[in-house]
Amino acid sequence: MWRFVVSDFPKTFEDDHERWMFEEIQEIKRGPLELMHVRKPAFKEDIEAHFQILECMLSDHKFLLTETPSPPSRTSTFGAICSLRYSGNEIPQEFKRLRPWYHSIEGI
Repeated sequence: MWRFVVSDFPKTFEDDHERWMFEEIQEIKRGPLELMHVRKPAFKEDIEAHFQILECMLSDHKFLLTETPSPPSRTSTFGAICSLRYSGNEIPQEFKRLRPWYHSIEGI
């Protein structure tokens, strides 16, 4: 997820110093953010493959594992996906089960 969203984060910072610090740290770890942006279509394919797995899991339950929210749903899965919103991205429309699940977990 992070590879997909990282190049979008700089535009979300209002403070120039904070933006600069973010870009410096990320580029030290990952290389140029411009390259990450160019590779974004491939990263999108990766996350959509994982979204499809979650979508299938939600066909059997209201939440990922059961009919009630579990700690893995609220922490690891939601935590990985929430960077989409903060980077200005959304869960694609075609994931009709995942989008409502995300918003239900977000409210907990």
